[in-house]
Amino acid sequence: MTDAAVSKRRLRAASVAYWAGGFVLPILVLCALAAAGGVYPFGPASFLADDLQYQYVDFYSWYQRVLGGEEALLYTSSQALGSNAWGLFSYYLSSPFNLLLPLFGDSYTLFAFVACALRLGAMQVAMMFYLHRRFPGVRALGLPLALCYTLSLWSVTNLRNPMWLDGLVFLPLAMLGAWRCVREGKWGLLLGAVAAAVVANWYSAYMLVVFTVLYALLECVCARLDVPGFDARRFAKTLATGAAALVGALALAGWIFLPMVFSLVGDVSEDVTPQAPGTLPPVAAAPASGEGAGADEVAPDAAAPDAAGSDAAPDAAAQGAAGSGAAVQPDAAAPDADASPGLLDRLYDAYARNAYPLSDCVRGLASGGFVLEATPQLFSGTVLVVGFFLFMTSRRVPWALKAAVCVGVVFLFASVWIKPLYHVWCGLRAPRGFYCRNAQFFGVLLVWATACAIDRTAKGLFGRTSVALSVALPAAGLAAAALAGMVASWWCLVASALVLAVCGVFFGFAYGNPDAGPAFRRAAFAALVASVLLEAGANANLAWGQIYGAYQQGPHDAYAAESRSQAAALQAYDPSDFRFAKTYTRILQAALNEGMASGYDEISSYSSAHNGYAIRFLNGIGYSAEGYISTRYAAPQLFMDSLLNVKYVDTPLAAPGLDPVSDVPAIEGSRLYRNPWALPLGYAVSDDVRSFALDTPQNVFERQNALASAMLGRDVAVFVPCEARVAQDGRAQGGPVRYEVDVPAGAIGYYAVVGTDKEPCFVAVEGGAAMKQAYRFQQAVTPLGPQAVDAVTYQVTLGDVADESLPPYEIVLDAGHSVDAAPKNDTSCVFYALDMEAFQQVIEDLRAGGAVVESHEDTSVRATVDAGADGELVMFTIPFDVGWSARVNGAPAQVVPLAESAFLGVEVPPGRSTVELAYVSPGLALGCATTGVAAAVLLALAIRRRLRASRGGADEHQPVRGKHARVPH
Repeated sequence: MTDAAVSKRRLRAASVAYWAGGFVLPILVLCALAAAGGVYPFGPASFLADDLQYQYVDFYSWYQRVLGGEEALLYTSSQALGSNAWGLFSYYLSSPFNLLLPLFGDSYTLFAFVACALRLGAMQVAMMFYLHRRFPGVRALGLPLALCYTLSLWSVTNLRNPMWLDGLVFLPLAMLGAWRCVREGKWGLLLGAVAAAVVANWYSAYMLVVFTVLYALLECVCARLDVPGFDARRFAKTLATGAAALVGALALAGWIFLPMVFSLVGDVSEDVTPQAPGTLPPVAAAPASGEGAGADEVAPDAAAPDAAGSDAAPDAAAQGAAGSGAAVQPDAAAPDADASPGLLDRLYDAYARNAYPLSDCVRGLASGGFVLEATPQLFSGTVLVVGFFLFMTSRRVPWALKAAVCVGVVFLFASVWIKPLYHVWCGLRAPRGFYCRNAQFFGVLLVWATACAIDRTAKGLFGRTSVALSVALPAAGLAAAALAGMVASWWCLVASALVLAVCGVFFGFAYGNPDAGPAFRRAAFAALVASVLLEAGANANLAWGQIYGAYQQGPHDAYAAESRSQAAALQAYDPSDFRFAKTYTRILQAALNEGMASGYDEISSYSSAHNGYAIRFLNGIGYSAEGYISTRYAAPQLFMDSLLNVKYVDTPLAAPGLDPVSDVPAIEGSRLYRNPWALPLGYAVSDDVRSFALDTPQNVFERQNALASAMLGRDVAVFVPCEARVAQDGRAQGGPVRYEVDVPAGAIGYYAVVGTDKEPCFVAVEGGAAMKQAYRFQQAVTPLGPQAVDAVTYQVTLGDVADESLPPYEIVLDAGHSVDAAPKNDTSCVFYALDMEAFQQVIEDLRAGGAVVESHEDTSVRATVDAGADGELVMFTIPFDVGWSARVNGAPAQVVPLAESAFLGVEVPPGRSTVELAYVSPGLALGCATTGVAAAVLLALAIRRRLRASRGGADEHQPVRGKHARVPH
């Protein structure tokens, strides 16, 4: 073998080792972090955190069944009455990494860890590829620079939201495509990268597109400075080409993008209906002495006020306070009512409303400054800060380019500081949690500036003054952050100081220095890589300590296995069609997708992709808190459960009206019940249900009465107000409120927390465990106790707890906690009794028109109905969706929305009829057609280009040659 061949083999081996090492290094760091923190699969703490434990892990179980052909991809009935699953698929599960799920069986946490590791490796390789193509002069330095990107604080803190990492896999490819579009007029890579990003996850792709557009403008500035002839005309042509590429990418991804848009448009889940007013008088009207109100003092508003007086209740209470001589006196310290705030006060108020604390944003720049949900994850590595100052102090970088980069840095910092800008990045809406979602782009711009400085100095040395300033300025900033108390970990401080020292040696004495020997240069490079890894690991370890550790993998696996076993046993015990609900969850109150995980239909749901009409109805009718995208089944409600086909309930709480089931095991500490009154999936209703609305009446019990009346076409009152008294009102002394509630014989008593300005509170019945109410994951109509044989009086305490030290995985406070503080604002209770005679009559009347469900799959329902002489409107407790179509006795029939689209209905003719429902995701056909057209156009363009090349024709897009233009091979 010749010397040239040996040299070639060595170069090839070195190249393979370089790229393989780039892929493996982030994975090794991830494993080391897990081992150091005792995180699964290297320790007992679960890798599941936040959305990964509340949502993804359950969706993985569902998606695995979809890939196995056991469930439908288009629709799921396991989420809040039912939902178009395409939005869920495109938001959480469409990543190509998820196709590996079948290889892991039931080990979904292991899959999540491995998939995140593969994403990190792919991110690293993609950024290295971009750096080497865009900046050939970076050479081996592409490895540590890409490590800063891959192991940035943003990346390691968002492993709990793996879908966002897919965007970082494709971002470097999109940037390279944008650069090619600017320099060479080529758009293929840009189109392909954006299309792939949209397919993998449209949410992160949206932010990717926003950043890529801004990045393309920066490259246009660079081209204007470096490339002769890059004038306004060429700039306009570049913008048009880039815009066409982005439109083409959306068209190519139309098969997933358009159905997703259709699934999310018109979401009303966060709409809030008019709230019932509080029923307690203002605190100023309470007795001034330590004694509460008399036990026999009746508070008429403690029960539901009549419809005519409900809106006037607060005014009446105020008049009563004034009449008793306890009128509220003006606050002597209050400012003059006519005085208006000054200009500076108004400006500061506007700033405070529209900006995050500047100190927290600045702290996000510091190594060791991370505070969960408080600081933006701007830190990506000290070497990038040094690189940025090298860029700013380099004489080889034009001042116009420096100015452009500074504008970008300021804008990206403002995007995590100023809320309106942040909301633009987040899809033109204010997100809940996971601050900050766009901080990663700040580090990407620093990577670009550092690589640009290195590339422009590829054949020379950095000036010693430049290096000294570039190391000294970050060192001063790091010291200032430490002195200001912004650094929470001295390990991070030491690691960053080490990086600064290595950067000083490397860029000052090793890089580009012909007098430095190869061994010294290699040692300096190895020290640079090692210090970058050490610093990234220290900051990641700090962040992981705030994210992982509370949730343990062993109990999770045991619970998941027990849940799947119970669901399978229940379906074997009762093969009929029904919904199954649980009042407890796997973790806190937010793991609300257990039905998707274990394969049963349920009420609860927590997903950014859902049926908004169903969520709004369930929350507004009394199941959960309004104004959120989630709904939680927190307590048995005999009437609504019966209407919604909830046949089985697993709960440790009282379950009045339900029958215990002993043939199917329940989760330890709970009990399984059967609802003998549960109606089938579909039944005949009155036309009045078409006009039912949650807006009136305001009280949840009266809403349920109105729903029953609309279904039957006559006035019905299944709930009647209880006689309730305020036995003790301790609010004036900072104490709770105690009610005495009379429930009639044979009825079931319930309570609900009301108030136009209610706050989270606790309610204890008969001195038992206090249940938290009036907050996001628990605000439910709740039974007071079992069905009363004789009339019974309940003692109900409403208030707060002075020390809310909730055990991590309990849904109620244990007996050691007591309600000992006052409820806030106008938070109060209403009490109603379920009239069992009226309830049974309503159920029997509806059951008489019940449909016999012959089959019910996710995307299809087949049922038989015996209609009356005039025909009937059959309502299915499935949310209305334009994707549903119907056939009655084989003929097409119209599907109509009922109860504000919470349900769907089909009109059937007199006599016996067969109703068939089928579902196809709206926009799927149009999306597939759009993708087909886009693919055909791209194929035609490729064929045209090949024919032109074969005929010797010149390419209309000749590469622009300049200092940084890539010359084609």
